[in-house]
Amino acid sequence: MQLNLLEIPESECSCDSCKAMCERPCWPSPEDAERLIDAGYGDKLMLDFWGVTKEALPREIYLLSPANPGYENRTAPASIAPDKITNDIERLKAMLQVMKEMKDLRSGCTFQTTNGMCELHDKGLKPLEGRLAHHSLNAGDLHFEVAQLWDNKKGQEIVEKWKKERGMK
Repeated sequence: MQLNLLEIPESECSCDSCKAMCERPCWPSPEDAERLIDAGYGDKLMLDFWGVTKEALPREIYLLSPANPGYENRTAPASIAPDKITNDIERLKAMLQVMKEMKDLRSGCTFQTTNGMCELHDKGLKPLEGRLAHHSLNAGDLHFEVAQLWDNKKGQEIVEKWKKERGMK
């Protein structure tokens, strides 16, 4: 199901289901990411991507996201970029690395407070996916729609600038 992000009202639900969504950081729009960086939170982000597989040539949409704890200024855990895997042995090594990272991963978001809420909420900096997330919506559909906001020149320029500032290729 395709969601229209403009038709989804912002949510402030704090039920257990909605707080549990913070086990995976919510994705910002490119404009949200710029505001986070400008507010001094660039070092609390990580590089993530959405794999596009429905096209003739699979590709990735790279984006910035609040980091999982311990992944600040790094690539998201369990991210296997298909363009980095050239053969079956590399694919197997990458899958084993993902399994190790998932085992070692401290879940949650670097901005999640001890009461399960987002420290950015009251600062007006909460990422778009978190502002729109609600237990009545399909989280996967929302995640997909936010990823699409990065699939353009401006979104990728923001990613490339952030990576360059951190010495990432």
